Amino acid sequence: MSELLIYRNPDRGARWAAACPTNALSVAVTGGIGSGKSTTVQTLKALGAKTCSADELAGQALVDLAPDIARAFNHPEWENGVNRGELATIVFNNPDSRRLLESITHPYISFLSDRFFASLNSGDIGVYDIPLLVENPAAHAFDLVVAVTAPIEQRYQRLYQRSGLERQQVDARIAAQSSDEERRAIANFELVNDTSCEDLRRTVASELWPELRRLANGDS
Repeated sequence: MSELLIYRNPDRGARWAAACPTNALSVAVTGGIGSGKSTTVQTLKALGAKTCSADELAGQALVDLAPDIARAFNHPEWENGVNRGELATIVFNNPDSRRLLESITHPYISFLSDRFFASLNSGDIGVYDIPLLVENPAAHAFDLVVAVTAPIEQRYQRLYQRSGLERQQVDARIAAQSSDEERRAIANFELVNDTSCEDLRRTVASELWPELRRLANGDS
């Protein structure tokens, strides 16, 4: 392996219960904002992995559970559609409100992710894009965890170029997430995204994907 893909915690998967009822391989890809996690997942999808996004499932939960959220937050006008901007402002500034929302949505998100993995066939590679795996370790059980990391200055630059976020805005988002050290502690593989998107895609295709295919085929 190159210095861009680091093999960590080889027995981690043995301590986590297999997520799939079939012989598919379940893989969590996690990483902080601006790390390159989304690029990694998109590359794996292009190579043939079946993918699912925790953020998309969270969005679906806000739609499907709108009446429950409206009652919990005393906003009856949300019964037919949650005001996501207003809700985000409430929970971002209030840990108790955030925990209340999570108590409503997390069980449903877990149900949806379970349904995704249950739909896989033997030999498939199921990839779950989950930025907050460390923060919510009970979200699912996975055969493997891939952590995507990047130097903080590069993350600032990417986020500014991508969305125009100022440094203090990035700081607030990074502070709300776990650290790269915490992600490494639960990862089987670490992708070090400290060069370019092209290098990251190349490493995923030439090094990570063959490893996942080998494991999905049952090779030791």
